[in-house]
Amino acid sequence: MTIDEIKFIETKLREPLSVSLRALPSPSGELLNIAFKHGGYIAGGFGIVVARCEYLLKNHDEDDCDIRYAIRDHVGQYNGLIVTQNHYSSVNHGDIDVWFSNIDQLNSFLNDPDRLNMWNKELFTCEPTLTGCALEHIVAGTTRIQVIKQFLLPMHEQLSRFDIYNSMVGLTDTTLTIPEKWLELEQINTLHVHDWRTSQWTINRLFKYMNKKHYTTVTKETANKIADEVVNTLEWFAENKESMKDHRRNIGKFGQSLNKLQKTVVMSAPVIKLIKQFLPSMSNEKLMLMSSLLDYETNYNYAMKEFINRNVIKGEPGSIGC
Repeated sequence: MTIDEIKFIETKLREPLSVSLRALPSPSGELLNIAFKHGGYIAGGFGIVVARCEYLLKNHDEDDCDIRYAIRDHVGQYNGLIVTQNHYSSVNHGDIDVWFSNIDQLNSFLNDPDRLNMWNKELFTCEPTLTGCALEHIVAGTTRIQVIKQFLLPMHEQLSRFDIYNSMVGLTDTTLTIPEKWLELEQINTLHVHDWRTSQWTINRLFKYMNKKHYTTVTKETANKIADEVVNTLEWFAENKESMKDHRRNIGKFGQSLNKLQKTVVMSAPVIKLIKQFLPSMSNEKLMLMSSLLDYETNYNYAMKEFINRNVIKGEPGSIGC
């Protein structure tokens, strides 16, 4: 799948998002409505959840085409029950990212009297994220609303800069914005990375999406890049092996030799599990490369079976494997 230029489609939501947000503990919806009032918009993973409900695509199970269920599930408020209420109880759940087009809109939101009144009443906590890129508003120990304060751009321009194509989803109170090939990818639960240069965290996000969301595979272009990234990581270990000896004592504290560290980081069971999902999308060249890295017999056989499925290995002169 080749996506050179990002073109967006904007549609009207079946019901205002402010109505759906009533499923969250107060004042989650109130905070988001204030953001909308000042020109803010939601973009990213939460947008995917809402968009899939709009197009009647299931996220995980039979119930989550219901937008209220899906919203609660995303933030960790399972079946309407609020989990343990503390600052860290929501870290493994999804968040809601709020963006603004300019600094004036952001400041208007932060200084809105209704928001300040709720803050003074301690109806939510507000602290900078570790990276300092956002102010994290936490409601009832579950809902994490991250107000982005460093990257201020209009919605379409902001979405087009996202690394993962599937996450280029924007929401206002009444509208849904998706890239034109989004539905095509989501209907087959396939991830596509549009730009690997956008962030050093792209591979991390990709693996997180594959592990925690509904995706089962990636596009061919994405799979081939993953193969390159794995090879680059292994090459880094090889090139830095000598310099890493200086840190052998520290590594030893964790009971890991350099070779074991390499396998633990790059070829650990969770990573192998994800790589298996990528293999069917890889080109023959990249698949052969990956098969040489999967040193466990069962994993190597998995790669070879993929070759057989493609009728690449037949034992004929000139074919791969002869």
